[in-house]
Amino acid sequence: MKSSTEKKLREAFNEGFEATRRTGLLQGAVAISKVVLDKANDTSKTPEERLADIVQFCEVSLGNKK
Repeated sequence: MKSSTEKKLREAFNEGFEATRRTGLLQGAVAISKVVLDKANDTSKTPEERLADIVQFCEVSLGNKK
């Protein structure tokens, strides 16, 4: 049987891991959004080229091979 202290430590440890995981997911989502937005706003390319660049980025990120 686990002691009360061990149980509390395990819960605190798990909460810390979960908070770190959530932070990492949020940072990743923000980074991906920034890349897509930058590609969408790249005025050196035509709208068609921008879309193709975004699609290629997504394909690579998803591991799809073309």
